[in-house]
Parts: sequence; C-alpha cells; structure tokens
Amino acid sequence: MKSILKFIICLSVFYSPFHLKAQLEKIVVETYYVSNANDSADVNGINNSLPIGSKTYRVYVDLSPGSKLTKLYGSKGHPLKFTSSKNFFNNKDRGEAFANRIAKNRLKNNTVALDTWLTLGEACAPISGKTNNGILKSQDTDGASFLVTNSDGMLLNNDPTAGIALTSADGFIALNGNPAAILQNGDLFGLTSTNDTSIFGRLKDTNVFNSSFCSLESLLGVVGSKPDSNQILVAQLTTLGDLNFELNIEVLDPSGKRINYVSSSSIPLTNDTVLFSGLKYPAACGCLDPNYLEYSNTFSCSLPGSCITPLVLGCMDVNACNFNPNANFPVNTMCCYVGFCNDRDIAVVCPSINNGRIGRPDFILFPNKVSDQLNIEYEANENEVFAYEIYNTYGIKLMQNTLEVFPGLNKSRINVSVLEKGMYLFKFARNGTYNTKIFIKE
Repeated sequence: MKSILKFIICLSVFYSPFHLKAQLEKIVVETYYVSNANDSADVNGINNSLPIGSKTYRVYVDLSPGSKLTKLYGSKGHPLKFTSSKNFFNNKDRGEAFANRIAKNRLKNNTVALDTWLTLGEACAPISGKTNNGILKSQDTDGASFLVTNSDGMLLNNDPTAGIALTSADGFIALNGNPAAILQNGDLFGLTSTNDTSIFGRLKDTNVFNSSFCSLESLLGVVGSKPDSNQILVAQLTTLGDLNFELNIEVLDPSGKRINYVSSSSIPLTNDTVLFSGLKYPAACGCLDPNYLEYSNTFSCSLPGSCITPLVLGCMDVNACNFNPNANFPVNTMCCYVGFCNDRDIAVVCPSINNGRIGRPDFILFPNKVSDQLNIEYEANENEVFAYEIYNTYGIKLMQNTLEVFPGLNKSRINVSVLEKGMYLFKFARNGTYNTKIFIKE
C-alpha cells in the first residue's frame, strides 16, 4: 500500500501546475518604441540605419516586494536565448552590450537609446552619485529628461502600438546612490570592444543569441526602481522581426535563500531550481487544468477550448485483473495480478476472481449514481450481523460498519456525502463470505 500512496503523491507533483514560483511573479515585456522614417537615417554614415517599423522591447523581471534579482544567466541544461526572425539592431555609434556602459549624455544622439543590450536594473551609466535605472513608461513620472531633445530629430514617433510616447515618458529614472557592482561572465558577451560578435555587439548584425555559459551577476542583488512593484529591467531588444526569448534568473528571497528560476531544462532540476514557463516569450498557452490529458506545466497562460480529454488514471495492462479499458494515463503500480497486488487485497481490487471466498449474501444498491444517501436492501433468514466496507479505486478502505439484520427483507441507508466524486467498491460480508458491487458518487 505504501508504494501506491508514494506513487500517487509523486504523480500529483509531476502532473500538476508547478506553482512554487514564490518570489517570481511574472515577466513584463514593454513595447518601448516603434521606429519611423526619421529614425532610419544613417546620420553618421557608418551603416547605422534603423529599419522602419522596428520595435524596441524592454524586458522586466517582476519580483515580490523584498526579493532581489542576483543573476541573469545561461548554464548547462538551461540556456539563455534571444532570437528574432530579423537581425537585432545595434547602434554602431555608441551602442554597448550592457546598458551601464552607455553614457547618459549619449542617449540624445541619434538612436543610441534604442540599442540592444542586457542589464540588471540600469538603463545607462551612473553619474554624479546617481544610479540611472529603467522603469516602465507607465510608472515614469519625471517626463523625458534623459531623451528630449534628440540632437538628430529622432525618437519622436508616437505610434500608438508603443503606448506612451518617449517625448512624454522615456523610461529612465535617476535614483540617489551608486549602483550595485555587476559582474559579467561567460561567452559571447563582448567583454572588450573588439570581441563582441553577439546580438549585443557592434561588430556584426545577427539574430540569435544562445549560450549555456554566461551571466550578469550582482552578489548583493538589485531591486526595482519602485520597491512596491519591484520590476527590474534586464534587457532592451530592438528588431524588425518576431521576438523570442528564454530567460533564467537567480533570486534572493527576504530570508536570504537563493532560488533559481529556469524557462526550460534538459537535466533534472535541483532542490533550489524551479521551472517557470513564464520566463519564455511569447507565452506558450494551452490547457492549465491538470484534470485533462492536454495539460502541461510548460504552459504559462490558459487557451480556451484546449482542455478536451478528461484524465483517467488506471491500469492499462491487459494482463492485469483490473485492466481499465477507459484509462488514458497508465499507472502501472495500480495493476493487480494473481500473486502480486502491491500489498492490496486482490479480492477487493478484482472481485471477479473467486477463490471460494465470494458468495452470498446478495444485495441491491441504489441509487447509482448517488449524491448523499446510498440505500441497500438485503434478505436474511434469522437475526444476525452483517458488515460492509467501502473502498476507492486504489483499494484503500474508506468506510466500514456493521448492520443488525432481522428475518425477511432489510433496508438500510448509508451516508456517503463525505466521499469525493468517483467510482467506489462496496463489499458486503456475512459469516466469512462476501459479495461486492460498484457504485458511483456524483
């Protein structure tokens, strides 16, 4: 019996939504800007043209208040990926792989502010004892002091698909104090100005970044510009194509525990690692109800009509005495065989197997299906005591009692309202012999 219960517990963990997201609430993708013809001018003559209609996205990690973001990374089994159907845009005038390398006074030059980069909170380099962070335009209350007025007449487009125009709110905020130290590790990040050929660099235009050995890390952790919402900027990406990404992050919770959240995994997860499908973009939608066969814990949003086939657990081995032809999800440890029934009573699990123990008394159960009161009728020739037991489909005894019997037709009512909906086996016993019937609780 213990092996059955252990399996059921494991199955419920594996085949249910993994909501241990704790400190990570969601990923926010903001459409920051949509370029127009003015932005496409190559004002410096260095092949720096931004294609018309390119979209600049900002990606924020939304943590619960009190938590800190300590790392954005790719590792073995958990690659960091950014891809687009078109090349990513990198400003060849003053573009950088990391936002904290871009001087604030360069943001008003041409399209420097639309460069593609990674970060942990900062949107440009600090200056004069202030940290210059990124903030959602909807939360930016200090206007457009970082970007207006652009020296080359760019960044003026007010395309409604980008929400608030950059001339009204530029998504930059200056905070008192120096920023946390950020460590840059791994491959393809362009740690110098001469080796960066990734999507974040200026040497080559490309559309794929995929690394299992890289990280941006703050040992002490960083928080959002507004502690109550705690949304931390981690990337800015500009492309004319369709954007996709898969992130992995490390979070420091208020108790000091470090938790890794990964978008996918090709290796077993460790105790400090949580699979969080919301770290993928665009979000994969589907069936989020674990009671349906179409369910998957890789979905991060519900898709109407995607839950079609109710999940039926059961033994699907035709050689087992309790083979269930209606099951669509096999549970091998539920299977019962003559001589081996996983510590259960085979006569209860498979009442059709008669080893000389099954006989009278016969009885009638109704209604079937039953909601509250189950009626039982049976006959006796003399005063005696009958007993009954009720089992679930795993062979676990849930109820038992005795009934005082008188000569003639006897009627009893049994309260089954406490039972969950499902199929049950009713075992009726007298003087060492018994018979069984199946009833359904609705």
